[in-house]
Amino acid sequence: MIYKGKVTTNLDIQRRGMFYVEIPDIGYKGDNLLQVHYVSPFFEPRVGGDFSPPANGATVLVFRDPTSRKAYYLGTIVSDTPDAITNYEKPKAPSVDPKTYYEDSVPAVKQFKGNGGDGLEITSRKSTFRYVDRVKLNSGNKHILLDSSPESDCIRLAASNNDYIQINDVADSSIGIPLFVEQSIEMVAHGGISIEAAGGRVDITLDEGSDITLENTSTGLMSLNFPYGPRCGNINLFSANKNIHLSCAAGALVPTEGINSGGKIFIDTGNSELQVTRDAVTIRMNPLGTAPAADIRRPSIEVTPNGIYIDAGLLGAISLNGATINLNATDSINMQAPTVNTLGAASVNITSPANVNIDGVAALHLNSGLSLQGTGQATATIASNITPIPPVNITPSEYPLKTRFF
Repeated sequence: MIYKGKVTTNLDIQRRGMFYVEIPDIGYKGDNLLQVHYVSPFFEPRVGGDFSPPANGATVLVFRDPTSRKAYYLGTIVSDTPDAITNYEKPKAPSVDPKTYYEDSVPAVKQFKGNGGDGLEITSRKSTFRYVDRVKLNSGNKHILLDSSPESDCIRLAASNNDYIQINDVADSSIGIPLFVEQSIEMVAHGGISIEAAGGRVDITLDEGSDITLENTSTGLMSLNFPYGPRCGNINLFSANKNIHLSCAAGALVPTEGINSGGKIFIDTGNSELQVTRDAVTIRMNPLGTAPAADIRRPSIEVTPNGIYIDAGLLGAISLNGATINLNATDSINMQAPTVNTLGAASVNITSPANVNIDGVAALHLNSGLSLQGTGQATATIASNITPIPPVNITPSEYPLKTRFF
């Protein structure tokens, strides 16, 4: 015989798949309850299968064998199960989830859930209202989604705080506007992202697409929080035992420009920049920290196969400081300016194994500081195969400021 009853307790001390039902019509009520055996469509002892006993308060149908007098579970009557029960526990299942039905009130979701609402949802709905085809595994507020719906064709792994990893497929634009970038992978974390490889190598390759961008928009506020520290806001590249290589190939011809625009490395801080190309290394700076006008020459250093060019700009200066500064050239060293000053704190030595040529278009002046002191005597010493010119004595009253040699 088949009877309808109410589950009073699913407590199963022996853990054999049994629960207790109240059926007042045949005398099972109060402390005298009917023991019911759970029936599974497929189950292997000590291995597992479909095991979903009804919750407390559920209205069930049971079959009672007239020979053995044992009762067996046939199913739960969903419409007879109240949303609110008086027992200590209120399960979410087997009450019908509103998401089971769609706009036209047709059930389209098959659910396999536990008492806490966790479980599996299989949705297949094709109508004028919507096209949904997906499988979703829920655990609390976390889920794994396999979605073949045309507008959101993806695989998604999501946590409760909306952190997720999503692999997007190709959308069917004839159904609706795609909700994602096709054939892409999205990864969002409100905390940190750590990628660690114990061995092998880590490769990030863009075969044919747009750019690879590393961007840090942190303002530094997180530096006040442990464990981030004062490094917050930076982009750091660190190699513990080997080198860091930045390599840029020549690239391919740009069809719209008809030129090869590749092969350049830029380091730009807003006010200054470093540019490395196949033919030159250039350092430039905007004068006074502003963008230069078209007629303002920026200070720069450029290294090319033909030489090194140092330009201090229209307003700058070039300073060489050190214990010893050596300038060596196989051909010549040329200095050109309206005025060239050479100052030695003790002396200035000019030595050549051949000739030393000092030419003045109008005149050549060799001045001794002693003449300015009023000693009245200046001495010029010439060491080579040229006959020295004797010293010339001149009184201070004749030439009070300086001594000239003609």
